[in-house]
This record gives sequence, structure tokens and C-alpha cells, in this order.
Amino acid sequence: MANSRIAGETGVSRATVVEWRKRFLNEGPDALTQIKPSRGRKPQLGVEWVEEIVKATLNSLPPGTTHWSCRSRYFVSFGLNYG
Repeated sequence: MANSRIAGETGVSRATVVEWRKRFLNEGPDALTQIKPSRGRKPQLGVEWVEEIVKATLNSLPPGTTHWSCRSRYFVSFGLNYG
């Protein structure tokens, strides 16, 4: 099957399909299920922040609310700015 056809059916660029095929040939099928550490968006929050936020959302409520539902309140209550 042509790289351009695979790209069209999967919604990625032809270059991405070429890279997938190289990884498959060099490293086998398991390589396609792993994200390389240098790829993707870098975390904006450290592990400590994430743990604190998860703990708070499971055990408390933002002031003046009945549940966690509004993203802005969620971030503002932790002193974070979201864009």
C-alpha cells in the first residue's frame, strides 16, 4: 500500500508514514506502540503539582462550588494560569 494512501486514511503526513515504516523495519511492531521520550509536548507542570491537584480534586471543592467543573476555577484555585 502506498505511503500517501496510508497517510490519507490515518490523517497523518506522508513523512510520518515513512518514519513508521522505518521504525517497523528496524525495531519491529512493538516500536510503533512506544512514544520516544523526545517526542510530543513537554509537560508544563511538574509531578508534584499534578499529584497535589489530583489529591485536591478528589478530596475537596473549590470555594463556593459544589463540584469541580469549571477549568478556570480549577487552575485559578491553584494559582495557575491557563491559556
